[in-house]
Amino acid sequence: MPYLPHDLSKGELMLRFIFTGLILLAFTAQLAWAKPLKIESENIVLYGDVDEGAARDIVRELEIYRRTIFALVKKKPQPSETKLTIYSFDSSRPLAKYFGNKGTAGLYTTGTDGPIFFTSIKKSYRDDTFEEQVAKHEFSHHVLHKIVADDFPRWYDEGFANYLSTFKIEEDVISIGAPTIGHGGALERQRWMSPEDVLRSVRLYPWAKKGEGRSQLVNSFYAQSWLYVHYMQNNPEFGSALPDYLARLKRNADPLEAFEGAFGISVKDFHNRAKKYFGANAFPVVQFKAEAEFLTVDMVTYELSEAELDLEMLTGQSNILSEDNKKDYRKRLEAAREGLGDSERILMASAGLSVLEDEFDAAVAAAESLNASTPNKIEILRLLGDAYLGQSQMTRFQDLKETDLHHYESNADLQTALQHYGSVLKMNAKDDRTVRAVVRIYGRSNETLTDDARKAVQYYEGTIFQGKNPHAMLHLANIHLRDGKTVRGCDYLKAAKAQAKSEKSTYKSDLEARLSYFDGEYAETCTG
Repeated sequence: MPYLPHDLSKGELMLRFIFTGLILLAFTAQLAWAKPLKIESENIVLYGDVDEGAARDIVRELEIYRRTIFALVKKKPQPSETKLTIYSFDSSRPLAKYFGNKGTAGLYTTGTDGPIFFTSIKKSYRDDTFEEQVAKHEFSHHVLHKIVADDFPRWYDEGFANYLSTFKIEEDVISIGAPTIGHGGALERQRWMSPEDVLRSVRLYPWAKKGEGRSQLVNSFYAQSWLYVHYMQNNPEFGSALPDYLARLKRNADPLEAFEGAFGISVKDFHNRAKKYFGANAFPVVQFKAEAEFLTVDMVTYELSEAELDLEMLTGQSNILSEDNKKDYRKRLEAAREGLGDSERILMASAGLSVLEDEFDAAVAAAESLNASTPNKIEILRLLGDAYLGQSQMTRFQDLKETDLHHYESNADLQTALQHYGSVLKMNAKDDRTVRAVVRIYGRSNETLTDDARKAVQYYEGTIFQGKNPHAMLHLANIHLRDGKTVRGCDYLKAAKAQAKSEKSTYKSDLEARLSYFDGEYAETCTG
């Protein structure tokens, strides 16, 4: 990626809570009359029982932000392969019910069919809010990962997303680069991380190696990464050497040696220069006056019936379906069925609920029936994989204690699940939900890795894996260790062990059982 010049000519330029994905989108209009609707632009689809003006403002701003990112990396804007879908609510109360979690403010994640936002749009727009920064930060990851082929190290990827998320529109003027309270405040209030810890963060985040002080590490890492990238963007020599740095990392060079060799500066000197840059408090800002065409976003509003909206919201909710929100999901399903009848999508939603409720015989029967009437459809094949995977293992898991090892055993149903997931990946190797399932299966079993599975793992590591979850680290550790990639596998195992010290989730017993298994299985392979 070229560095970002700060003297661009007119017209050339054009998110769970942060670190867990939570976001709250901002908007530019007060609520008026809410109604069931769908708003669609070139790259975004929004659904909700909300005020049309507020919803259109969200779509417009994100489309303009997307155009700006394309211009900054000197790429011609291309339509998204899969549109961003926004599921919106008129206040936080129905959003919390939708999630089954009163503390949920919103979520940015990758869903079954692409990136999705869940958000309340009641909160009035305020420039430079933390929530707005998070939304744009997460969206920039999605846009960049689709248009730039390079795999950036974690620190640069997060720092560049933070840099971009300072995007602002004031009438016809767009600016990027102004420091925010969130970025600067963390560096003023908290202890700085060692630059070595930051720049060694290539696949994993630095707090995966430390059990104490995680909150401070998180804040410092994101703020320091932002500062490093901001400094680099305004010193052209770093932009010209960036491809060399990325190439060295691809050759598995030591991260610090790759940095110093490519940029011709020691890590210590680079950090001191960036720190002096921060202290000067004179941050260059990219600013330009956009032409009317650049600021014009075409979109169409469709009025929906309540049943039609319920069906669309079911699709979104299926990506976050859990014991906490299945009651709300069932209510929406019944309302959609009453209004629309047993359509294919409603039958699929019903089968998905059966999987959650461990009714695997019913789920398999429903999915097989759907596949017979509409063969080789990705959504149905994925559902078949889910149903057979559940049938293959979950009944056995019900007889295990929480402290027992929940390892997948090979059987005919598991092979059938892998076969259906494999069919999905042949049609779309980047189907996120299927990739996650495949990684989970190989990460919890002794199945022999196939070439298609290796490709799925590679995509998972490069695009999906967030480098924070110790359970996912163990999936990757098992996969790589069984595939002969000892160094990488042991790195994941060591990181998972360190992260487990501060793990407080309901799955901690499962994590401890898995770590005990790894200690026995790979004690001689991974020492220290």
